[in-house]
Amino acid sequence: MEGPPDGDGLLSTTGLLPPVALLIYPETHERAAFYPFAAFSPEWVALRYAQDHHIPVRFCDLPQTHQMAQNWPREDRPIDPIEQLGGEAWWERIVEQQTSHGIFEAITEAMAVLREQPAQGREALREAWMRRTIRQEIKAGRQEIAVVCGAWHAPALLPSNWPAVKEDDALLKGLPKVKVSATWIPWTYDRLSLESGYGAGIDSPEYYHLLWEHPQKAGLTFLVRAAQLLRSHDLPASPAAATEAVRLAEALAALRGKPLPGLDELLESARTVLTFGAESPMQLIRQQLVIGQRMGEIPPDAPLVPLARDLAALQKRLRLPVSSAHSDLELDLRKPNERERSMLFHRLNLLAIAWAQARETSGLGTFKEGWRLQWQPEFALELVRAARWGNTVKEATVACLRERAAEATFLELSQLAEAALLAALPEALDEILRQLQSRAAQGWDPAHLLQTLPTLARILRYPDVRGTEASMLEKLLSGLLKRIAIGLPLACASLDDDAAGQIYRLLLPAHQSLRTLDRAPWLELWSSALGKLENAHGLVSGRAAWLLLEMNQLEAAGALSRALSHAAGATAAAAWVEGFLRDNGELLVHTPELLDILDTWMLPLEEERFLEILPLLRRTFATFPPAVRRNLGQILARGHQPPKTEPLSDRSTWVLPILHRLLGIS
Repeated sequence: MEGPPDGDGLLSTTGLLPPVALLIYPETHERAAFYPFAAFSPEWVALRYAQDHHIPVRFCDLPQTHQMAQNWPREDRPIDPIEQLGGEAWWERIVEQQTSHGIFEAITEAMAVLREQPAQGREALREAWMRRTIRQEIKAGRQEIAVVCGAWHAPALLPSNWPAVKEDDALLKGLPKVKVSATWIPWTYDRLSLESGYGAGIDSPEYYHLLWEHPQKAGLTFLVRAAQLLRSHDLPASPAAATEAVRLAEALAALRGKPLPGLDELLESARTVLTFGAESPMQLIRQQLVIGQRMGEIPPDAPLVPLARDLAALQKRLRLPVSSAHSDLELDLRKPNERERSMLFHRLNLLAIAWAQARETSGLGTFKEGWRLQWQPEFALELVRAARWGNTVKEATVACLRERAAEATFLELSQLAEAALLAALPEALDEILRQLQSRAAQGWDPAHLLQTLPTLARILRYPDVRGTEASMLEKLLSGLLKRIAIGLPLACASLDDDAAGQIYRLLLPAHQSLRTLDRAPWLELWSSALGKLENAHGLVSGRAAWLLLEMNQLEAAGALSRALSHAAGATAAAAWVEGFLRDNGELLVHTPELLDILDTWMLPLEEERFLEILPLLRRTFATFPPAVRRNLGQILARGHQPPKTEPLSDRSTWVLPILHRLLGIS
């Protein structure tokens, strides 16, 4: 059979449920080769037949131990032979719907015509190895030899077309080698399709599976399943409609001279009768019944790397079924089993195995997590690559974190610390925190320290959900805040606009995280640092003033008056206003004196200065919600005077009788 001889030792494996694939990978794990098999694959059918009848079987392609030893140039065949003959529709009609055995000779002859030029490069080596394997079997005394290969290779493997033995031996002499390993992995039909990018794939694997199982009733079965699929998604598809769809498909096949309806006729009849031309239901039919989401299985005793075996045991213990179809899961971290599931998902993500991807959940509880699960065949290769870190998921994740931490930046270290917390790996978390402390002590940029504050505060805020020790983290945060209090004012002394914009964006998240923790000594350090930013770039000092106002440590009118004093340039004052008021328009609505100060500052400005700062102020006011801008306009229109109201004693006479009736007071 066409396939890698490196996998010959796995051909006797029993209990495989296709689609499955042979995975061949070198020790370096830099690349890998997949050889997929579906239930209808000729190689799979031949393999099962050979096992049932005790017939020796082996692969005959160029071994991957040679193919992976060198970087081959990309080779594109000048033509797609099946496409030249009519594509999959032609193959279905001529091959799948016919029972004549003479068709194989005809296809071999057609391929010989299409192969005008002799094979070159790797293709020539592959066919030379195939001929060598066949010669070895003939020399061993085999009388009847069946070769299962792609149609393209058939002319080159006919004995009448063989070159001399010495020509093939010369091609295969001195080929480089690397050590490779092989295993079986589950595969999926969507990865077998051409849409996935698989070069040897087909357009419709699920349909061909149906055609293999029910060759004479494929059309009837397909349309019945289409109607059932639509009804399962609450779409109208009656038995009568399914019957009419079958009749239409058969009529179309008869008009086109086909013995049975093909996939084109079935899809046309489904579009006409079952979906009434709607595209969305047809996409559902194509995905489920043409491409399919079928996923194979391998037996527990199949050869696996220890890491993959540990993951399989965890999936079984935690009752997490593996499927190629996505499923949504919501976890309650207060329950031990679901907390273990969460730990597993976070650990796998750290190993670049994105089987579970986080998604948003309803509600605000920090004990809830949402995940979307979908297994991809490529994860088997990622498990092989991750096996170098350890034999269990936990061991591998700890080693992976330590390796990444050794090369991480200061900000990346804080992110790794959070990941270690979510994955419940205290041994890795402690080491990462020690590295953070060491990096902060050796040399620190206040901007980097500000970036890490929200992440570290989030870790400290929710350690109890997973039972993580937080004492070391408290010491680290306390040290970082002391360094920020000392270094931030110095770092902000002379900032250009870009650097000021970066600091501006970092101040609010850091402030919010510290306010959430609500530790008095830390807030005192933070307010001390903010208070020393008065002479920094206007954007930064304005934002610092707003944060101090939010902490009730600043008088707004005085701060705005100082910022808009004549000593400050108009541009610097406009930047301060932007830092102070961006996204905070309600402050002007509820504090009219601030609006008065701002208005008084702008009115006497010369035209040149006014035009210079106008874009800056418009940019600030553009961040206000429409309702706030409307209120400000109304206040300015009436000259800052609040609307006249009637005395409370007069208005109360309207409300009190109704309140008396509601409360039952006479």
